[in-house]
Amino acid sequence: MAYYKRRHALLYDDLLELMLETWQKEIEKLPEKKRAIAWKKMSRDSKGLSEVIGKIASEVAASSREQVEETIREDSKEREDFERSLYKKYKPIIDTYAELLGVCLEAVESHREIIHTNLGEKDTVLPMVLRLEARVHRIASEILALVRAGYATGALSRWRSMHETTVVMSYVIEYGEKAIKLMQAHEAVSGYKAMKDYQTYHKQLNLLPYSSYEMRLAKRRHDRRIARYGRNFKRDYGWASVLTPSVTDFRSLEKHVGIDHLRPYYKLSSMGVHMEWKSLTTGEEFEALDKHGVVLIGPADYGFEDAISLAMITAAHATTMVLTYNSSMKSLMYANIIRDIQQRGEAELIKLSKNQ
Repeated sequence: MAYYKRRHALLYDDLLELMLETWQKEIEKLPEKKRAIAWKKMSRDSKGLSEVIGKIASEVAASSREQVEETIREDSKEREDFERSLYKKYKPIIDTYAELLGVCLEAVESHREIIHTNLGEKDTVLPMVLRLEARVHRIASEILALVRAGYATGALSRWRSMHETTVVMSYVIEYGEKAIKLMQAHEAVSGYKAMKDYQTYHKQLNLLPYSSYEMRLAKRRHDRRIARYGRNFKRDYGWASVLTPSVTDFRSLEKHVGIDHLRPYYKLSSMGVHMEWKSLTTGEEFEALDKHGVVLIGPADYGFEDAISLAMITAAHATTMVLTYNSSMKSLMYANIIRDIQQRGEAELIKLSKNQ
């Protein structure tokens, strides 16, 4: 399936014919003497034209509703056929990736029980580490769903969030409860920024505003945090700058925890998130440009190598950080199994790229 085509679409000539028919119906309702005047008036009266277009839109919408069930059935069949074909092409690597996620989940669950038995409620860092790992695993599952559905750019974009979470997780493991408390304190800063934006646009969005008391209270909390931790605390990753002054943004946070070697891929994944010139020239949708300039807006059966490779690396890394947190023989065994699966996945990707 190379291009998505809306079934039962109205072509320009069909639409024009429908407009003329609708005008004819409206004018025929008038007395005969007024019809010629009505035709002239209709051509120059924007309000009359707007009313006619409104009626046309209603007819088109009604027609679309009648056809929607058939269209959905046809699209579902086409999508299922496409996904079967894609899975057949990528089966070894998709199966290996799914296996990796399954073993990661099993390993974390097993190790969590051991840690709770050993440490009980004494460890206040573990709950945050497990929450971050759960987020990584969930995003990894989303990537698997996007790969199976044929959306490579979307899969790579989701890896971006997976990477960000793993970087923060690494920092939290390094600095423990201090880092967690600073992240929590920073919510007063990011929350106040969000409230100000909301307050600025609430009328346009037809939403209820915050009260003046709520805004004053949020500002006081914000100002107290800045007074206590310094002006750098205003930054998006300002909470990390308190413990490590060299960390002023995500890039420096990546470098601090030693995962900055993935920066080129992070930049690549950002093209599917942010709008810049290269976003309009890079990706599977633009590789499919035809001579008429038609751009792919549906799924494609290629371009998944980076997303799958990076997701496997990051899932293995995040899980290994949990498994080596108060490690045991069993957790280290799981860590080695995960490494082996990830390496097998990389070998499958290399084989796939050579065969294409």
